[in-house]
Amino acid sequence: MQTDIISPDREEIMETTFKKGKQLETLLCVDDEVNVLRSLKRLFRAETFRVLTAESSEKAFAILAKEQVHVVMVDQRMPDMTGTQFLQRVREHYPATIRVVLSGYSEVGAILEAINRGEVYRFLGKPWDDDELKTTIDQCFEHYLLLNENANLLRELQQQNETLNNLNQQLENTIREHAKALALTQNVVESLPFPLLCISAEGMVVKVNTPALQCLQQTALGETISGLFCPDVEKLLQQCLAGSLTESFAIFCDKTKHKLQIFPLVFDGLMQGCLIMIEQW
Repeated sequence: MQTDIISPDREEIMETTFKKGKQLETLLCVDDEVNVLRSLKRLFRAETFRVLTAESSEKAFAILAKEQVHVVMVDQRMPDMTGTQFLQRVREHYPATIRVVLSGYSEVGAILEAINRGEVYRFLGKPWDDDELKTTIDQCFEHYLLLNENANLLRELQQQNETLNNLNQQLENTIREHAKALALTQNVVESLPFPLLCISAEGMVVKVNTPALQCLQQTALGETISGLFCPDVEKLLQQCLAGSLTESFAIFCDKTKHKLQIFPLVFDGLMQGCLIMIEQW
């Protein structure tokens, strides 16, 4: 690998980049003609990206194995393999690397076929135009950065989707467990041998077991406490749901001739409702 020629301004930019821990953009030029490699290094000496060179595909793959190369440019006529064959292997092992081929116009057919297969991103003829070559390499770096950003965004989206799926699964499991617990609670309430009602914090009957239905001789479920019990009981229930009565108490209801035991349901300091156990008077 030949030594890169670095201008003072470029050296300062590269030093600053390395100090900031950033990955410097890197171009790898592969050609069996040393003079061509020297010409390319002179052409890019004022650029802010690294230029690495290799005189064979073997040396080029050695560089690729230890360096992060963003763009690789290879001559089509290599002694051990063609440029398109070389870039086909690069695509297999380093798919993110942008691939460019230099070739004489007599080989356009083979290059176009490689482009159509996606193995080559750009094709430049020999002899090249300096300005065109510089512009093409700049476009290659921009294309690499765009693809890399899109890949990062895709990974973030996949991670977010995976996190969302995990949260949804946890929520489904929680809902399923809560449903089981609710079903168990309802079965327990229903199987109790004495009448029991559950009143919500809004004063609505949300659960009533069969003994309570038989005792009250009416549906009651979905009804409010207003009119369901005598005024004295209704008043105490309202006080209980308002939070002024926080301990269980008993009261006789002349309207239904029953004794009611009321148990406030308070969780985390908040009134959730109350339970009413009915005993025949």
